[in-house]
Amino acid sequence: MAGLVPAIHVLSVLPENVDARHKAGHDASIQNIDRRLTLVVDVLGPRGITMRLSGSQEEEAIVIRQSISAGLFGAIVVLSSLPASAQDARPNLLVKEVVAGMPKIDRQQISVMTATINPGQKTPHHIHQYPVTVYILEGTFTLEMDGHPLLVKKAGEAFTEPPNVKMTGYNRGETPAKVVICYVSGPEEPFLHPVQ
Repeated sequence: MAGLVPAIHVLSVLPENVDARHKAGHDASIQNIDRRLTLVVDVLGPRGITMRLSGSQEEEAIVIRQSISAGLFGAIVVLSSLPASAQDARPNLLVKEVVAGMPKIDRQQISVMTATINPGQKTPHHIHQYPVTVYILEGTFTLEMDGHPLLVKKAGEAFTEPPNVKMTGYNRGETPAKVVICYVSGPEEPFLHPVQ
């Protein structure tokens, strides 16, 4: 039954054998109700709501009152149409890449690092044994890799460095470049290996 939404509510229940639907003021608040039952809404359809009551009464009831159906249906529609910002937080995918060369051991070490490369600075010429993911927080970062085109990334962008490729990173901009680096390796293995 596509489009039907289950929900759980706790409702106040009148004492047994009381039906106030046809009496004036039946929608007003009711006093001296001492029993509460859990109502599990199974189906919200055009004829009403199919319910299972639990607690001291185990029975099924069909509520045909359109005002209840319309009210609950309206609440469900409103909640399901809220923008994503009002619902659960969701990640923003920056890099998704299938890579080779990840550690093939039972236990891996995950390292998350930050680095600031000032204008005119560079990293040592190096290789990484495993892939590295880099996110640029601020500024611009330039990467020269043997056998690969020049890579220039700006704030808000991310990329993956391949393993076992000689490379040097630069800040050729006028402001500091700040980066976040994610690296998975074997326990206590070095992040990089300097090369000539």
